[in-house]
Amino acid sequence: MGANGIPAELPEAELEQVKLTFKVKGRRVALIKTTPIEDDDFRRLRPGRWLNDELINAYMILIQARADRPARSTDIGFRTAPLRLIEINRNIFCFGTFFFHRLVRHGYQEAKLSSWTKNVNIFSLDRILLPINHFNNHWTAASINFTRKRIESFDSLEDSNHGRVFKFLCQYLDAEHRDKRFEPFNFSGWINYTHPMQPLQSNGCDCGVFTLVTLDALARGEDDLLFDQSNMAYFRMRIGWEILNGTLKTYG
Repeated sequence: MGANGIPAELPEAELEQVKLTFKVKGRRVALIKTTPIEDDDFRRLRPGRWLNDELINAYMILIQARADRPARSTDIGFRTAPLRLIEINRNIFCFGTFFFHRLVRHGYQEAKLSSWTKNVNIFSLDRILLPINHFNNHWTAASINFTRKRIESFDSLEDSNHGRVFKFLCQYLDAEHRDKRFEPFNFSGWINYTHPMQPLQSNGCDCGVFTLVTLDALARGEDDLLFDQSNMAYFRMRIGWEILNGTLKTYG
């Protein structure tokens, strides 16, 4: 077992599958719904590489798929010491990497964001989860937490992006509420939230991994974010295995 109650590495057979896939040349290695993962995309999971849209979007699809399927016993496990029971939060909705970019660049109406949730009543959710690419040089995680009335921003570099995230997600909530419920959104009691114990990266390449691990933890109901830089090598391999196999592993 590694730091923070997280495994030090994958089981041998799973690790070998990921390593062998790193050697593949010139072909697609996975397809997560409509998101293809080519060999060059997959090799970005090697240490020192920056994750791209394809990897981030594939993983968000897996998080949503887990929330959407019927509950099963393997969704419940014990995490870290002291042991704590966790259970997957199923009342969530995940956006991909293009949502925030289009919101900022085009606005709600021009980007036709109303159609993105035509089959979802976001105001009945516990949470919306989304990855954000800031100026094509940094990934962060964000959450619209309806239960606690807060816009949550998670930045592994502690940059000054929190205000920007809060501003545009508030604009989105108001526009969506006007579109679907024909009145302004009531922001009474809502806050701009940053995690007091935000796990931080110590390099310039792991922001995408921190983002995915954070969003997965939030979807699991683990808001305390019990991981750090020392766990990133494991999570890179784990994300690779999960994408190759089209399913998310459980802690236990």
